[in-house]
Amino acid sequence: MAIASSIPALQFFFVLFVTTLARSHAQEARYHRLNFTGAVGPESVVFDNAGGGPYTGVSDGRILKWDGSANKWEEFAVLTPNRRREICDNSDDPELEAECGRPLGLQFNRATGDLYIADAYHGLLVVGPKGGVASPEVVNVEGNPLGFVDGIDINQETGMVYFTDASTVFQRKDNSMVVSTGDRTGRLISYNPISKEVKVLLRGLPFPNGVAVNKNNSFLLISQTSTVSIMRYWLEGPQLGSYEFFACVPGYPDNIQRNSAGDFWVAVAKGTMVTPGDGTVVGIKFNEESRPLEVIGDKQAGGIVSVSEVHEINGTMWIGSVDVPFLGSYTL
Repeated sequence: MAIASSIPALQFFFVLFVTTLARSHAQEARYHRLNFTGAVGPESVVFDNAGGGPYTGVSDGRILKWDGSANKWEEFAVLTPNRRREICDNSDDPELEAECGRPLGLQFNRATGDLYIADAYHGLLVVGPKGGVASPEVVNVEGNPLGFVDGIDINQETGMVYFTDASTVFQRKDNSMVVSTGDRTGRLISYNPISKEVKVLLRGLPFPNGVAVNKNNSFLLISQTSTVSIMRYWLEGPQLGSYEFFACVPGYPDNIQRNSAGDFWVAVAKGTMVTPGDGTVVGIKFNEESRPLEVIGDKQAGGIVSVSEVHEINGTMWIGSVDVPFLGSYTL
């Protein structure tokens, strides 16, 4: 797919121009950190049906849940039954990720309460509402192991799971090579938990990363990190199965999260300058028509420039990053 690589540079200036007009929260925001011990890298952020959480996955292969009453993180799930705690717990060593796991995308099935986990090395897994040891759901596709499972979202009406396999050549620990080599072996995959059917919907993608289904489940968005673009894949209607350009972003896009209004927050790593007061872009909100509505600068995100997720819920913005030993948030 060469669509995104031919996007005119003018589109970048359009996005930057519009987002600089967005309301700045830099002076209003109250920033807060939930610190980890040892482990780092809360890539994704989710909350359960009761509003419990946040839940996040970290570098030592665990899913953690914040216990607000005790003011600390509690272990919610691990990815394999034979995980060696003496080696894995609190590790931030990329060389141990293949054994310990590296959970990236997280999403709850609201009907069942199950948490689906996109793990870079162990594929697609699921764990029940009470946590514990996750069970593998999809490990192989078309007879070959998954390479670098990354983003995930769920159609909450049907339970269909959509996830990305960022590369069939490079693993997560070599993720910079996916960009630098121009690798185009990424895939968009669907999984039906009832029938257990797995389908490759798109292949030949340049570092497909985050994925998010829109409010009426007619399409989903995919962030293509290598081409600094967001693409749209149609799930219903006359354009069913088609793949088209949606928007470009001034930096490397990571996860995409839909808010309650149906707009999309795209996390941006290593973004360009917004304004001198706000710093560099770490998140942009788009509506379904691809219009940029709002921008977050790193000043609001606690100075983090390697943002992997922006999750808006109940007036709080949760900021995930693969590089830091805490989960950040700010309220307005």
